[in-house]
Amino acid sequence: MQMPFFNMANFNPKVNSVKCPFKCIMTRNNINGINNPSFINSALQSFACIKCINLWINNLYQHAYQINSNQNMQLTKEIFKLFSSLYNGQIPDSSNFIYQYLNKHYIINQQDPYHFLFYLIQLLHDENNRPMNLNYDATVLNRQSIENRRNKTYMRNLFAQFLQQSQNSIFSKNFFNILGNKFSCDNCQDTFNDSYRYIIKFPLDEYRNYRNMVFPYKTNTNITLDDCFVCYTGENIKQCLACGNFNYKTYTSFFSPANILIIALIRKNHSFKCDIDFPIKFNINNYLEIGRNINKYYILKACVSLNNQGIYFSDICMNNYWFRFYLQNFILLGNAFNDIQYIHQFEPQLLFYEIEG
Repeated sequence: MQMPFFNMANFNPKVNSVKCPFKCIMTRNNINGINNPSFINSALQSFACIKCINLWINNLYQHAYQINSNQNMQLTKEIFKLFSSLYNGQIPDSSNFIYQYLNKHYIINQQDPYHFLFYLIQLLHDENNRPMNLNYDATVLNRQSIENRRNKTYMRNLFAQFLQQSQNSIFSKNFFNILGNKFSCDNCQDTFNDSYRYIIKFPLDEYRNYRNMVFPYKTNTNITLDDCFVCYTGENIKQCLACGNFNYKTYTSFFSPANILIIALIRKNHSFKCDIDFPIKFNINNYLEIGRNINKYYILKACVSLNNQGIYFSDICMNNYWFRFYLQNFILLGNAFNDIQYIHQFEPQLLFYEIEG
């Protein structure tokens, strides 16, 4: 196989007269009766344009023989073939295999880019994970007593050990958001339990209703990305499993956000227009755990949207220019900072932020 020639770090659109080096990822045939595979293509198109994925594919070329001969890396092999074709300037075909493979391991009822990408990253991590300790018991987190869960320091150290010993892939290093979770009950003592997420999911309908209730003068305005983070990290009330108290409060904070912050915007009712304001540069410091700070911004790199015809497409930023990949075509939208209004035309589904530097 030809060595992938494309490296995003070397792409300079001014030198290349703003020519996009990518073609559109296509699926030529129906997949299990799916007539609209754009949710697959748009997710893969954006995923391929992430810098760490580009470097990973180039690195895999050095181990192509091992990948091709390893029966436990079927999905990795298909993604390698697909993205290598893309980086070589060819018209890549995602074929039926990728979706069928995911559908074999997980029942994907909702055909949307969020669920597809979530399972894709999880399976790729499983195939490429090289644990530091093969004998480490990864279920130890779920078997802790209530007494241990009340000790934040103990639970934090245990979770750090879990990550160090059992999670070791390009996906755990770049896509894991480490979250600090606090659970508070009027009848019980506070408990703690850290977790990780590949993709941060925001249910916009719920967040919009909460925002409109607290700030009724904002009812007719778009919800903002900051509104979503406030709701996600704020107080949520549930029923306590230990004592049954209905005033059981949960709090979430970002202990260590991922290098690649993927945000899924979930809705029950589609508007087919931009109903959320999201910036090019985003600072997450207000939502970090107390005492932690990041002196860098997250930069918007890609956005998967849905139009009023039910077609998903990708807007991708490469060296300060936005390109739109729609079905079999791509167009230049314009400068990343001066022409951002084009990115806000339709209903955004996935936002891809990459930490600067």
